[in-house]
Amino acid sequence: AFARMFARLLSRIYPERAQALMKRADEVAFNRMIGGVHHPSDLVSGKILGDEMAMQVDDKELMKMISEN
Repeated sequence: AFARMFARLLSRIYPERAQALMKRADEVAFNRMIGGVHHPSDLVSGKILGDEMAMQVDDKELMKMISEN
């Protein structure tokens, strides 16, 4: 869920990299399944949860978080 959320947030900042970011998030999830940390159904739930968490962050809030660090 966190890889998916961060990929969604970073895609809003770097839309030209969105495809690569989302692909990497999917790879993270898949590797966790292969490693026995998650079940296949966890991947689906994680994508939904990650997308929902990212939608809770508005653009102003996102830019504020970036500028503070």
